[in-house]
Amino acid sequence: MLINFTLAPINELAVWGGPGQPSLSWFGLTQGEYWIELGESTLFEYSQGAWPDGLRHCQYPVARLHEDLMGMLPSILEPVPDTLVPYLFGDGAARCWDAWTAWCDRHAAELGAGHAIDLEDALLALTSGRQHIADYVTPPARFVAWSDDEEVCFAWDNRHALLHGRPAWTAQYGEYQMPRRAFIGEMQEFHSRLMEQMAERVEQVLAGALPREINVDLDAMAQEQARRYDALHEALNIEAQTEWKSVEDAVNEILKARQAA
Repeated sequence: MLINFTLAPINELAVWGGPGQPSLSWFGLTQGEYWIELGESTLFEYSQGAWPDGLRHCQYPVARLHEDLMGMLPSILEPVPDTLVPYLFGDGAARCWDAWTAWCDRHAAELGAGHAIDLEDALLALTSGRQHIADYVTPPARFVAWSDDEEVCFAWDNRHALLHGRPAWTAQYGEYQMPRRAFIGEMQEFHSRLMEQMAERVEQVLAGALPREINVDLDAMAQEQARRYDALHEALNIEAQTEWKSVEDAVNEILKARQAA
């Protein structure tokens, strides 16, 4: 299974709000832990001994991962030209952005206008919707995902993510590929599992499963469940349209400028 999660018991959920005003939303109701299995590597899995409380996986509302992946899906499924793949992550991405920093240093007077803005926008378009930075966990965990006509590729570089001087995540650096059809199937499976479990959980809340002192907008919770249910269908019907020629031109320009320095 690609995307895994476990929801926290409903009686152990952390409530939000100030003193005397505890509340819980649909998002908060998805509190739990999650991880992504990519072959022999597991994203969002803490290295042994790195986390003082002995946590194994990222603990956060699962809805955050779900909405991030739904938002990324159109861009992930848009094939990336082979010539640009080396600049998506790792040393190639670092080299590209180092070159961009050097370009900015040499063209400081041009920043914020005209060609400089177009160049930056084109560079950002390469990773836009394909890069996931979980900056809500400590330290942030990162991965990128993209595709060609046949495969969906994951890559991650968490070598600089440390806790107490130790590698924070078991998945430090690597790549993984899977067929596009299998990836879409895994996304459908993740979406269905979360929606089914949350439908049951919402029914429990509507039936009074939470203490009375916890403020819950029951109508909003039911509406949110319906809205989230449509997220996968909507994502699969969005076609990303990156202007790859502009991206290639931007990458070539800053790399050539770096080589000429």
